[in-house]
Amino acid sequence: MQRPTSERDYIAADFDLGLGSPECDLILKGGLTSGVVYPYAILEIAKKYRLRSVGGTSVGAIAAGFAAAAEFARRSGCPQGFIRLQERCDALPARLSSLFQPDPALRVLYEAGFAMTKKDRKVLNVLWAVRGLIAVGAGLGAGIYLVLTWVIALAFNEPLWGASATPGLLIAILT
Repeated sequence: MQRPTSERDYIAADFDLGLGSPECDLILKGGLTSGVVYPYAILEIAKKYRLRSVGGTSVGAIAAGFAAAAEFARRSGCPQGFIRLQERCDALPARLSSLFQPDPALRVLYEAGFAMTKKDRKVLNVLWAVRGLIAVGAGLGAGIYLVLTWVIALAFNEPLWGASATPGLLIAILT
């Protein structure tokens, strides 16, 4: 059987593990960003391990339920459970966009955001790079502020941890 062309397309043979295959316990914590990653992480883990004790909290519990159902299907002789898991995960973005509707005043921003995530990865990459430049700029600014605070403290013969230098140090550390 030939592999599909997409990196994330799986075939049933990927999950057809024998009874003697290694087993894996799976505990998934909550958190929205974790919930986005879990389904595909489960698929990758399930290619090499049979899932044994599966559990989680919040969104992790939901993903654990899906993983347990897919593993149950595999142990019942049907490795297609993991393929169904992938199909549901791939359909989720379209499903979520039909459930959440923006306020009319924010519709343009909402549609622009979805358009960027679907079509134009270059825009997202530019925004990500700008975010990185802002972080670097903030770090450089904090470093310069720290050096200036130190120079001023030395110039006025005041200890570095004096009353006038402490706010500068706190700002430098926090940024």
